[in-house]
Amino acid sequence: MAQRSVLTSKHSVSEIPEIVDDFLCNFLVRMGMARTLDCFQTEWYELMQKGAIERKDIGFVPDMYTYNQHLEMENRRLKKELENYKLAASKAKEALQKIQKERDFHRMHHKRVVQEKNRLISDIKRLKAHYSSYEPT
Repeated sequence: MAQRSVLTSKHSVSEIPEIVDDFLCNFLVRMGMARTLDCFQTEWYELMQKGAIERKDIGFVPDMYTYNQHLEMENRRLKKELENYKLAASKAKEALQKIQKERDFHRMHHKRVVQEKNRLISDIKRLKAHYSSYEPT
C-alpha cells in the first residue's frame, strides 16, 4: 500500500499549485503581518459564508509567483550563507595576521641572536689573537 501511494503521487508538494487564499495567508504570515492576516481571513470567510465567493471560482496562484517566492527564499538563504563565509574569512584573516606577527617577531629575535653569536665569535677570535701575542716564546 505504501508503494501505491508513492507511485500515484506524481507531483511533490512544492509542484502542486497553491490556492490564492493559502498563498496570501502564507505571505502575510511570512512577512509578520498578523493584523492584516486576521483582517483578510475575517473578510475572506465572511464573503464565502455570504456566497459572494465560491470555492470553485477561486483559482490557483500562477506558478511564476510561487517560483518567485522560492527564488526569494533561496536568495535569503544564500545571503545568510555568504555572511557566514564572510565571517569565517575575516576570522581566518585575523588569525593569519596574528600568526604573521608572531613569525616576524621570531624572525627578528633569531636575526638578533645570530648577530649576537657572530659578534661573540669575532670577539673570541680577537681575544685569542690578543692573548696569543702575550704567550711566552
